[in-house]
Amino acid sequence: MSPSYLGLLILIRIKKLSKGWIRLGSLKALSTALALSSILVSSTVPVLTTSADISGLTPCKESKQFAKREKQSLKKLESSLKLYAPDSAPALAIKATMEKTKHMD
Repeated sequence: MSPSYLGLLILIRIKKLSKGWIRLGSLKALSTALALSSILVSSTVPVLTTSADISGLTPCKESKQFAKREKQSLKKLESSLKLYAPDSAPALAIKATMEKTKHMD
């Protein structure tokens, strides 16, 4: 659990306990929670990264299904492009989408 998430959970719990108003007794709990969350947020906790084995997966460049869907998407975008003037805003947006689709893999 990340420190900022833990601090947020503490603040939410304090909010639920006080039911919208800070009682005199919970003021100490609130200040403690704020201090704890600021310590947790400011502490340097290394983020663990995972490197999963992706055996059994096919890269998009080599996938026939990906190539088929890409071709279908481009064909649909080209048919939409024919509805607009070449330099209109919708046409430029469709062209940009086509470029993103082509460079997706």
